[in-house]
Amino acid sequence: ARLRAVEEGLPVVRVANSGISAFIDAHGRVLSSLPLGAAGVLDGALPVALDPPPYARLGNVIPAMVGLMLIIIALFTTFRDSRRISGDRRKMERAAKYIKHINLAPKSHTYV
Repeated sequence: ARLRAVEEGLPVVRVANSGISAFIDAHGRVLSSLPLGAAGVLDGALPVALDPPPYARLGNVIPAMVGLMLIIIALFTTFRDSRRISGDRRKMERAAKYIKHINLAPKSHTYV
């Protein structure tokens, strides 16, 4: 509950029948609490909320933008690599045609 209070910038009142009950401010500080298994009543004023943090304001916009950038980078590098491979293939085909015209058979040597 403390983490949720800090994450959203909102105070939290945690109420549990047999667990820990507490007032938690927007900074995650426990203002008052009842221990585990204790019966009792907590009375207090709800603290003021903070301005919403960036994630609370923007939601999943930032992770979506990062994901989109990664997809664009992946597509760009894949396209660039495929052009390089096709260019290498063309060079190899030209070299193979050139080699076909050259007689690579070993020349016989006569020794005297």
